[in-house]
Amino acid sequence: MAPPLLRVHRLEVRPPGAATSICRDVSFDLAGGERVALVGPSGAGKTTLLRALNGSVAALSGRIDLAGETVNPSATGALRGLRRRIAVIPQKHDLVEPLRVYHNVMAGALGRWSDAHALRFLFWPLAAELGEAQAALERVGLGDKLRARAGTLSGGQQQRVAIARALVQRPLLLLADEPVASLDPRLAHQALQLLCRLAEDDGIAVICSLHQPDLARQYFPRTIEMEAGRLVGDRTRDARPQTVPAAPAMRQERAARLA
Repeated sequence: MAPPLLRVHRLEVRPPGAATSICRDVSFDLAGGERVALVGPSGAGKTTLLRALNGSVAALSGRIDLAGETVNPSATGALRGLRRRIAVIPQKHDLVEPLRVYHNVMAGALGRWSDAHALRFLFWPLAAELGEAQAALERVGLGDKLRARAGTLSGGQQQRVAIARALVQRPLLLLADEPVASLDPRLAHQALQLLCRLAEDDGIAVICSLHQPDLARQYFPRTIEMEAGRLVGDRTRDARPQTVPAAPAMRQERAARLA
């Protein structure tokens, strides 16, 4: 059996300035190409966990390994290399709206470009670079938007540009943080269907945080549930759920809510 692409072991995360840990004793493995939905209410710790996986916030304790290498925010050089393998689709897409769509798409290539290369592309993009952006946009159904200003696109179109940007990065792992939170139900289904299909085509592993359990069940073979910073369930579609035992404090909180 191949080793997991991602291994998270007893992770505890307390962001700077936080009085208590946001994630506690989080452990799970992720295989290459596997698609997982991370579900739970607001404040469950989903965004903090994704930020820790990307090395954007340091762990208080525990360990994260990606493709056999430890994710360590203090090791700047190694972290830069690991981040090339991890694409992120944030909730608000993080497009630079005054720039052209191709500028935003090719931001996915910045990890493999020098600063001089990136500056030159901003003003004088080469035909090959525009071709790469065009190919990615065609895969998400926006082949006619190459030279449009990103700020002129609808919310659903901006989401597709964010997916195209992730494809250009050529990652091993894609982290999507509530990627459909701002979309209506029809566009949410379209975006998740597109994201999952393209990830499967390219063999990209996905962890996608969602509020909606129905969307998680429909589009992701595996669902991990978080509550109050802990993993409380791990379910694979068409399989019996694997329930993570709740800590005593969590059991008391649940009992209080049910009382």
